[in-house]
Amino acid sequence: AFLYLTGVLLFTVGLAAELIPGLPKDVETFLLNWSFLFGSLLFFAGGFAECVQNRTFTSLEFHKGWFGALFNLIGGACFTIGAILAWFDSKASCNMYGYGSAIYMVSSSILV
Repeated sequence: AFLYLTGVLLFTVGLAAELIPGLPKDVETFLLNWSFLFGSLLFFAGGFAECVQNRTFTSLEFHKGWFGALFNLIGGACFTIGAILAWFDSKASCNMYGYGSAIYMVSSSILV
């Protein structure tokens, strides 16, 4: 949970940079891209830690925690890829964030 919380807080830094009036565009882009990258890496790390905790990599005991952890890992991977793509192709980046969000939605519905 700590990894996810820290990732969300890093995302907030980038989002806040977009809202600060008068902030130079290059500073805004720098804060946005780097905070989203580090936040996404923390989401991926949180998914990885969940997979280890639920023995997703070492067992075939299919249960809600197993699938939830796997989908959280995949969602974190999509977010990380989206954050990397932000430097090269903003449309592809947005698409990856969308895919990651959909996967997180599936994970949340499994865990409810």
